[in-house]
Amino acid sequence: MSYAISIGFLILTALHVQPALSALRPSMMSPLYGPAVAESGLGILLHHRAMGFALVALCCLTAAFVPAIRQPVLVLTGWSMIGFLIAYWLGGAPSGAIQRIVLADMVCVPVLVFLAWAVWVRG
Repeated sequence: MSYAISIGFLILTALHVQPALSALRPSMMSPLYGPAVAESGLGILLHHRAMGFALVALCCLTAAFVPAIRQPVLVLTGWSMIGFLIAYWLGGAPSGAIQRIVLADMVCVPVLVFLAWAVWVRG
């Protein structure tokens, strides 16, 4: 079970790596959000968001190998992923490049649920 948990956290790390890298290279935002958004004033907010993704990715990577921090990392990661999905739907579920992010988060929600079960319920 320990390996499955580590793999789950590594999957969540991978989910957050691409948007996190755009903190270092803002040009990487265009494929994620569309060129018009990345080059507008919203680009600053997205750059800040990318720094948050870097934090989440680093925490997930660490949690893959340090069991003591897994619970708070799951809260942080769940807040990020589920919060984004809720914001997306409350925002009218816009189309465009952002739908790839929604799909990626939705694909990884079962990983998040598995990890929550494995870390909290199973212990």
